[in-house]
Amino acid sequence: MYKHKVVATVVEIRGDGKCSYGHRIGDTFEFAQFTPGGLCHLT
Repeated sequence: MYKHKVVATVVEIRGDGKCSYGHRIGDTFEFAQFTPGGLCHLT
């Protein structure tokens, strides 16, 4: 079980409007102890 877990919602994608991880505006993803922010995963 996680001690801390952050769930985030994509509200803006800057630059060319494409996320290198494949996220789109409105998508949610989470990161925690074993999935740091740079390795975000879609939920």
